[in-house]
Amino acid sequence: MDARITRLAGWSLALAVVAPAAASPAAIKQQILEYPAGSCLHVTSMADGRTVDYTRASDGTWQGIEVVATSPSAGEVQGVSYTTAGLAVHSITDGTSNTIMFGLFRSGAGTVANPPFVLRDPRTNETTAPAAVRTITLDPGRPDSVLVDAGHVVTRTGTYRGLALALRTTGELVLADFDFSGQAVRRTSLGFTPPIGSNKGSFTATPDGHVWVALASARNIRLLDLGDLSATGPLAPVQSSALTLGERFDPESTRVGIIAILIGLLRQPKPSVSYQVGDELFIHGLKNGELELVARQKVPEGASGLIEEDGAYWYLLPYIEQENLYRGFPGFVAVPFGTIAY
Repeated sequence: MDARITRLAGWSLALAVVAPAAASPAAIKQQILEYPAGSCLHVTSMADGRTVDYTRASDGTWQGIEVVATSPSAGEVQGVSYTTAGLAVHSITDGTSNTIMFGLFRSGAGTVANPPFVLRDPRTNETTAPAAVRTITLDPGRPDSVLVDAGHVVTRTGTYRGLALALRTTGELVLADFDFSGQAVRRTSLGFTPPIGSNKGSFTATPDGHVWVALASARNIRLLDLGDLSATGPLAPVQSSALTLGERFDPESTRVGIIAILIGLLRQPKPSVSYQVGDELFIHGLKNGELELVARQKVPEGASGLIEEDGAYWYLLPYIEQENLYRGFPGFVAVPFGTIAY
């Protein structure tokens, strides 16, 4: 998704919304809060076959976009990831989970011809094609490997790299990282995780060029330094720290970001990990090789949320035709911040 955190400039709120209607518990569960470092808070809705995202503009109005398939090859959307410079849509394409299609959307970067999916503005029906599309096999020779999670980062050289985690039946987790120009996919074993339960990943890049991943399974989170993805050659991931959590831990709530931690007399940008256990939100910052607790916050039962790197916390309640998105700071009462219908 903090000793006390320096505020990141230029944040806005993005909401993924489907048409107002009664939603099943599964649809509510699929509301995901994301905080990409230096950018926006995102809430993505994937329900009833639709993936929709709303962005709160600087004038306070809401601008919505929906992912719309234009070809049968688009498959089923698996998720959306964000950086300060672009949005990526991830889609399974072959009926298994061993092939994934990435579509990268960037303002002013041109578009591909005949794209498999586009972004549609529900207000005007205008569409935007992706700037790049690439399909890769996650784990060649292992057709039973399944997708765990996917994302993308901008490296220190300014290039975009897609990232995908594949889980083998042995429990081994494999990272596939690649650019969008068609160069070879790099695959790296990240070791073994329990082959049962939910497994999720979250990625971020630190100012020194390193990319970090927080790997969440049934009751734990591991934070790994993947190294500099812009460098050539094999990666040598290093596990930096780990958290063991209780049975009410929600692996899908895990987010890794960048936080300013006070070390000595200076605040230094360090990886952070936020997550939810039952009705409590937590954020930890990496300091001296350990994930130290920075803040925790209780939220209403049934709410989903996170504590972001600037210290604010957010939570989302099930839609009941009234304001259901709230924002506050630890120790203070949260206030309504809008309505999300799903």
